[in-house]
Parts: sequence; C-alpha cells; structure tokens
Amino acid sequence: MTPKTYQQAGKTISIVYAIAPCPLGYLLVATTEKGICAVKLGDEADKLEHILNQEFHQAQIMRDDHTHKEWIQAILDFIAGGEVHLDLPLDVRGTTFQKQVWQALQKIPYGETRTYTDIACDIAKPQAVRAVGNACGANPIALIVPCHRVLRSDGSLGGYHWGIERKQKLLTQESTPRGINNSKFKIQNSKL
Repeated sequence: MTPKTYQQAGKTISIVYAIAPCPLGYLLVATTEKGICAVKLGDEADKLEHILNQEFHQAQIMRDDHTHKEWIQAILDFIAGGEVHLDLPLDVRGTTFQKQVWQALQKIPYGETRTYTDIACDIAKPQAVRAVGNACGANPIALIVPCHRVLRSDGSLGGYHWGIERKQKLLTQESTPRGINNSKFKIQNSKL
C-alpha cells in the first residue's frame, strides 16, 4: 500500500478482514491483494471493526472469516506459543523512519527483548529514542512486527497500543523455555 493510498484512507483498495477469538481477547487480521495490512487486538470484536473502518474509511471493506485462514491460524499459533516463525506477506505503509524501526523490531529474536534506546542505536539514530517509541505505537501489524518486545531502559514495560496486560502476557509466553531454536524467528517476504 502506498503512502498516498494510506493517506487517502484506503481509497481505491479492497480490504478483507477476519476476526477470531484468541488468548488475548480478539484478533483482527485485515488483508489486501498484496498481503496483511493490519493486525489488531482487543476485548470486543465490534470495537476492532470500528478501528479498522475508521483507519480505512475510503476502502471497500468486507468481512470474510474464511479468507486466508492459514495466515490467521499462523498468528493464532504464535499467540498460543506454538509458533515462533511467521512467514506472511505484508502490505503496510509508514514513513521511512517507521519502516527502519519496524525492520529492527523484526530482528529481535523470539523470547528476547530490547530497549527503545537499543532500537534507536540499531538504526543509527541514538537520539531518536522517543521517535522509536512513537514508531512502535504506530505499528499496524501487531505481533508480526513484535513491538511488544521493546521495553524502557529501566526494564519496565512502557506502553503498548493493545494494553500493558497483553504485552505482559506475550512476554511471559515468549520467555517460557520451549526447546525450539528461537533464533529462526524472522519475517520473510515483507516489504517494509
């Protein structure tokens, strides 16, 4: 999705979405013909639909819980701790800076965390710690770009768009020893 299309609230694109219950409440996954454009978490399915419709109010949006079931199942397996590797096509939009941050987040191995300062240094912008936090908050594809793995410098959780409780649950789930080579977690086919 081009920045212009996103700025026009999705004008000229079709979005299909599905909602599924999950251990974190509800999961909404929205897709275009190119890939996943949004992953959202919440307590109420109706509120997630409302958020999607507000963000892409010019797009043709349709709910279909059967489209891309394998993608949704992969994300559900990830939430449940049964999957540490996601290989899903993406169609996201963001500034050059946001994309740099999101790419750095994708390199954080499953079960590990980094600080906002670490990420700012990783992208060679050590003074941009607050901007890194803002880019994490603007992440359109929760879980796939694991912004929940970023903590404050003092080790506290900081913020999370989908709620601190969900962030804590995800980090606890990921810190559980699994006997799996967690270094294999990376996103492929992404066009950030």
